[in-house]
Amino acid sequence: MEKWLPECRLLVTYVAGPFADEQGNTVLRQWLEAGGRWLALHGSSGGKAVRRPDTSKREMVKMPYHETLGGFFINHPPIRKFRVDLADPQHPLTRGLPESFVTVDEPYRSSCRRRSAARCCSPRTGARSARTRRPASTSSATRPCCRTAAARSARSPSCAN
Repeated sequence: MEKWLPECRLLVTYVAGPFADEQGNTVLRQWLEAGGRWLALHGSSGGKAVRRPDTSKREMVKMPYHETLGGFFINHPPIRKFRVDLADPQHPLTRGLPESFVTVDEPYRSSCRRRSAARCCSPRTGARSARTRRPASTSSATRPCCRTAAARSARSPSCAN
């Protein structure tokens, strides 16, 4: 990561892993603070799953990477149809899309550390489809580029990934 990230303006991640180790996470955080942008899709907020004692169930382990990302995978419901409503149709990630559309996808629910530091696309289920991360040093407040009725009324800090 140290070799190629400094020359990039946008990092796009999609799958759950491999995740940045401590050194890679430091490089990633510094890059974001210097103005890099991160589009974290799908399983990017996932992590290492460990088996719970006395059960066959697993739970995700939060890592320093998740603090840098600003979110952590909680779970996802089954693939289903849902409506997406754009909150900002002129945002570069959503420009050219219809203001509202129906799609079939696997919504992801994630805990978001700082909603004010993220722009997100949220399907009606309250799950986030896409997200861009601004560094903590950025002073301007941002708003979601798309949001659903459920996400607008939700009081929970969870969103989708």
